[in-house]
Amino acid sequence: VIDRIASVMKPLYFIQGQQLYNEDDDTLYIIKEGNVKLTSKADQQFVLGPGDYIGRQALMGSRGKEPEVKAMEALSTGMAYAINKSVADKVLGQNYVSRQTSR
Repeated sequence: VIDRIASVMKPLYFIQGQQLYNEDDDTLYIIKEGNVKLTSKADQQFVLGPGDYIGRQALMGSRGKEPEVKAMEALSTGMAYAINKSVADKVLGQNYVSRQTSR
């Protein structure tokens, strides 16, 4: 499963000040290099760096401990890996995601 996901994740290069996310985004982002600032719908701010991720809820369709994000802005130049829900569904199968969220 991990190899299948890794094979379809796309690199996303960003520069300081670039907006990377909007409220309707259905993408999982894994930060490889650089830092990004998340702003939640409750106007809380978080800084993510290498190894951090956001978007699990959008990909898996479940609610957890992630903040509901309204914006993500690059604080530096960097790179993240990205995969959106439609690609994940094709690679894993829609039933796989449903099984994972019902556990």
